[in-house]
Amino acid sequence: MQSRQTIVFSGDLSWSIAQIEQHIYLDDTVNALWVSASATNLPQYQLLHHHKVHSVLGSELDIIVYDAHDNFYPNAFGAITGTIRAGGLLILLLPDFQTIQSRFVQRIANIIQADPRIKVFSENNPPDQTSLWDTSQLSNHVTKTTSDQLLAIQAIEKVVKGHRRRPLVLTADRGRGKSSALGLAAKQLLSNGLKNIIITAPSKKSVEMVFKHAAKVKGLEFISPDELSRNLPKTDLLLVDEAAAIPAPLLNQFLENYSRIVFSTTQHGYEGTGRGFDIRFKQTLNTQSPNWKQLSLDTPIRWVKNDPLEQFTFNALLLNAELKHFDKLQPVNTSQLTKITQDDLLTNNDLLSQLFGLLVVAHYQTKPSDLQYLLDDKAVSIYIIKFNQNILATALTVTEGGFEYDLAQHIYEGKRRPKGHLIPQSLSFHSGLIKAAHCYGERIIRIAVHADYQRQGLATQLINYIKNHAKDKDYIGVSFAASIDMLQFWDKQGFKPVRLGLTRDACSGTHSAIELLPISDNGIALFEQAQETFQAKLPHLFAEPLANLEADVAIQLLKPSSTAPKNWQYKEIKNYLNTNRGYEECMASLWSWFNHIVNTPSFM
Repeated sequence: MQSRQTIVFSGDLSWSIAQIEQHIYLDDTVNALWVSASATNLPQYQLLHHHKVHSVLGSELDIIVYDAHDNFYPNAFGAITGTIRAGGLLILLLPDFQTIQSRFVQRIANIIQADPRIKVFSENNPPDQTSLWDTSQLSNHVTKTTSDQLLAIQAIEKVVKGHRRRPLVLTADRGRGKSSALGLAAKQLLSNGLKNIIITAPSKKSVEMVFKHAAKVKGLEFISPDELSRNLPKTDLLLVDEAAAIPAPLLNQFLENYSRIVFSTTQHGYEGTGRGFDIRFKQTLNTQSPNWKQLSLDTPIRWVKNDPLEQFTFNALLLNAELKHFDKLQPVNTSQLTKITQDDLLTNNDLLSQLFGLLVVAHYQTKPSDLQYLLDDKAVSIYIIKFNQNILATALTVTEGGFEYDLAQHIYEGKRRPKGHLIPQSLSFHSGLIKAAHCYGERIIRIAVHADYQRQGLATQLINYIKNHAKDKDYIGVSFAASIDMLQFWDKQGFKPVRLGLTRDACSGTHSAIELLPISDNGIALFEQAQETFQAKLPHLFAEPLANLEADVAIQLLKPSSTAPKNWQYKEIKNYLNTNRGYEECMASLWSWFNHIVNTPSFM
């Protein structure tokens, strides 16, 4: 098989299109795709918008033209490059390198210019040869099941037929046939008498290739992670695909409740990272299922090993970002806490790789688009704790709100939803607080601490540092998955809940909480109004949309009442306990008593 190639045209879009028309010759057998937000007049190419690249995943393409003039769309780029087969060609269209405004794209341009395997043409350096690509390089290789895939299928069968409580973990980079192996194994097992296999994943779309290779065999069923968590249906085998993009609490629950289970995940993928899964969840496996097995699929099925395009994609999107390992732990009390800029990250690739590697491990759904956001969003602030040149912890914040009257009114009425600004929009529209759209807030969007330095107060140091730097704001806010641990952590930092999402996230299975720490007089007024509104609604929400909320989470959310129950209410409670007085008749008094004592030092 031949290596895949990359050609870059840097310049005006119309000039680049003309170069492709003149120097790239296609016959009717070539499968060509043009990914762009705008139309092209070249009929040989199938046109596809960046937002729809998932519709062709699983296909084998010969040539892709990727137009990054409008926006780079890094998740789409990471996904679509994996469809190009051996000997194929990626053509990347970029603005003139001298006019690039985006730090994210500038970094990619720097990588391109430093890679001698990538051909770069510009209006000042146009192609000097007639044809830039020879279709004879396309591989005639027929994709067969690799030895890695055969081993994976055998290992999955052993999970079913061998001893219980011996989970299998399959890991692979993209293009190694992991999904194919899962589908083929399911087909083989169900054809040989197994009754039922459940597969769960962050989305049904992400397992389409599994179902394709299972060839519509009866007995393979998809269930979303949150539904699986709620109902825990019986099955002969549970397949958890893209496990790195599923929260650890759900993985732990699946591990406890299913004795025959396979976890599979992409090591360096656009779907979310496998590196955090490697570090965090495998510790759980060692404790709960010490006889677990691991198998890695290393052989590419569509391209050669050490393929130049794969390496370029990894570098451009930092899919290979790793957590830095320390031979010797550094003393925390000698570390330095500082604020850095996005330009610092652009000019120092080691700093960027360390920072992104830390974020990748800390959060299960970090994607390439987060790298673009980190480098390009003007509202983002970056704080780090470092020792010498090593990052031990980081926090990211974003400035939100400050809308003028008309836009604030439209947000309040649900007519407008500006990009970002999560807390102002949620409190304004869902909680009916138009003041939230006017106030300026600083939202903490990420906190990540190196695994070797956790539980040493670094996160608290970062939060205190942010408090000192946000004195010109009305409040500091945070939104997170509402678990008891997270609620208690933020409570210790002085934050209080003002809203809880009414539906569970389909992947994490949790509700999203918003908490505030007021700073200015305006912020205090907003906070008091938001908390009063939330606490007034909460008992009624417990009755219906939040009826299945975890009890410890509900208790943590409730604000204790300063008003003790009335004498008649105490009497009614006493009658409930000592006589046949019905619960329904005493419900209001019991609620008043419970809400008064909850969260008091003596409670629980």
